[in-house]
This record gives sequence, C-alpha cells and structure tokens, in this order.
Amino acid sequence: MTGSAVNLNRIRKEKKRAEKQAAAAENRVKFGRTKAEKARDAAGDEKMRRTVDGARRGLLPVRDPVSHAKAYPFPAPDHSFLYEGGGWQMLRTGFETADRTPVLAAGSNQSPEQLARKYGAMPDIGSIPAQRGVLHDFDVVYAAHLSGYGSVPATFQHSPGTVVTIFVLWLTEPQLDRMHETEGNYSYDHLESLRLELDGDVALPAAYAYTSKIGCLSYDGGCVSLAEIAAQNRQFPALTQVGMQAVIRDRLAPGMALDSFIEQHISDPVLHRERSTRLADGALSVAYRRRIIADL
Repeated sequence: MTGSAVNLNRIRKEKKRAEKQAAAAENRVKFGRTKAEKARDAAGDEKMRRTVDGARRGLLPVRDPVSHAKAYPFPAPDHSFLYEGGGWQMLRTGFETADRTPVLAAGSNQSPEQLARKYGAMPDIGSIPAQRGVLHDFDVVYAAHLSGYGSVPATFQHSPGTVVTIFVLWLTEPQLDRMHETEGNYSYDHLESLRLELDGDVALPAAYAYTSKIGCLSYDGGCVSLAEIAAQNRQFPALTQVGMQAVIRDRLAPGMALDSFIEQHISDPVLHRERSTRLADGALSVAYRRRIIADL
C-alpha cells in the first residue's frame, strides 16, 4: 500500500505542475508575454541554437548519457521554426509544400536538437519547416518500450476533448526516408478526419504520424501523458520523463537509485531488451483510426 500511495502522490504532484504550466501557456496566448518572459524565451532560443550547433559539428552528446535520457523530449521552441544545415531559426514566411509530406511530431521530433542528431551528418538534406499548432482529441503519451538512448519515448493516443500542442514536419522524400530509419519501433501511418490547426491559420484534415507498434505504456490501467508537452483538458495523468522513469523503476527494480537504474538499461543491451519486454506486458492499444503505410 505504501508504494502505491507514493506513486499516486507523485502522479498528483506531476499533474498539478502540468496544469500550472498549461494555464501559464494559455494566459500567454490570451494576454501576450511579459518583457521578462520574452527575455527568458529569447535566452532559451539562444541556448537551443548553441545545442543544435553542437549537434551539427558532432559535439553531442552534450550531456552525460543518464542526463540525456532524462531530458527527453528535449527543448522545443514555442513557435514554428525552420531547421537547415544543422541550425534553426523562427519560421517567419510561407513555404512550398507541394513536394513535402506533413508528418506529426509526437515527442523528440519536435526538438531542433533531435533533428540535428538525425540530420546533422547530412548537410545537403535541405531545410525542414516545422509548423507549430494544436491537435484536437489526441494526446501525447508514453509508449511501452525504451528508446535506444534510455528514455521512455512517446506516441499519440486518442483523447476526446484534449487539445495538445504539436509540430508538423514538412519532409521531402529523402528527409522522410531518413526519418523512417530512426523510427524502428513504430509504424508509419496515415490519419484522416483530423482537427489540426497550425500557425498561420492553416487547417489540415489529414497528416502522417509514427505510432508505437507495441502500444501505450499502462500505469494503473491507463495511459500517462508527457508533462513536457503542453495540452488543455487532459484526460490522462501527466508525468515528466523523470517521473515516468521513477514509475518504471518502482515496477522493475524497486529501491534502486534512479540514475543507476537508467544507466543500467543504457549500457546493458540485454537488460534493455528485458525491461522493454516487461514494459510491453499489458500495453494499451492506440485507439485512433489510421491506415498503416509501413511497418518500420
């Protein structure tokens, strides 16, 4: 009973923190940002630019492996952006979409830092417009497996009434091929009848997405949202990456120091597979309509 109470208290605390962050984000939309907030966001953008530049020049990881795993889904701007040549800038003008595919970004693909890891060694891959927006009746939740670098990654899930912040990556065919190479635990799907509203008053009725082949991680019989991804009217409890790692630590190795637990499944491939297999037990199926294009 004690362990259950501790976990429930963690859920409540993380939920309150996520609700506070969501309320602050909503107020910024309604009333605009203060001078202090603008200065803070500018500093954050500059920090992300330095990190992305490090990725481009092969200097990553900029964190130790455990800190890197805990940093998922990695920083993302609060505006649309253009990734190009290892760097990024605010997306200020229109762009051509005729030869590009709109792909929803659920977790780390929203981050310029992660795009730099995936495309940094491909300087001729071209620019990637990343358009920020909101997706209705969906949420971003934890998937029931571990990533290769030790994080608990994300997937989409149907969530009636929820409005979640997302990015749409507009990818050329070579960019899409490279993205497929990095999404080995996912299927590539086509989603229709969406209520998807993007910056610039753009509405998309359909888009593509990566869906966890294993499903959503189950905690107390339900999904868990990513607290780092802003959303309104959430139906699921929300946890940060650190909070989610603590939950699975309590399930798989109770009593172990959290950093030691994470370091184990980063450094030991056999243990990594074993823990991912155990997380898959009782995984929840995604509950949205989709047409599977490719099983990656």
